[in-house]
Amino acid sequence: MPSEQAEGVITVWVPGVARPQGSKNGIAIARGSKAKGTRVYTGKVVLLDSAKGLDEWRKAVRDELIPWAPTPPFAGGVMIEIWFVMPRPKYLNGKPTPRATKRPDADKLLRAVMDAVTFAHVWHDDSQATRIVVDKVIAEQGETPGCLITVTPLSDPLTGTDALTTFARALAIAQEDT
Repeated sequence: MPSEQAEGVITVWVPGVARPQGSKNGIAIARGSKAKGTRVYTGKVVLLDSAKGLDEWRKAVRDELIPWAPTPPFAGGVMIEIWFVMPRPKYLNGKPTPRATKRPDADKLLRAVMDAVTFAHVWHDDSQATRIVVDKVIAEQGETPGCLITVTPLSDPLTGTDALTTFARALAIAQEDT
């Protein structure tokens, strides 16, 4: 599905396997040689995201959003709706699609996307998202995994347009392209 932008609403489809952002691994910083017995720990720790492929996923989301980012970035409250389509497991071939109740957690998938939206300069900070809707589903047979992201300013100070009306228009545009 192509990306769309109408009346201040940004809607993008990002194909790929969504990656969670959550747990971090701490690595103590040391200098010296362990073999020579001169290793000394500095007291500093580097935190690394533990999810494999997270950087690539955030970059894919960011790169899809950048062409649609408003100038300047949204300054007020925004609504973000994210629909994650997770890869279909092989054991489900030929079976009905159940709810996506297994890992990764929806809140950890959300964190990765929220950071990517910030990196794309769609808004100044993810704290601006005051209305968040997240759904996680398993792909139907032959459906491409990825996520549909819609970012809507909650009000237009010039026109007073209601965000839900604008969101409904964006959703209609997205459905026309499917």
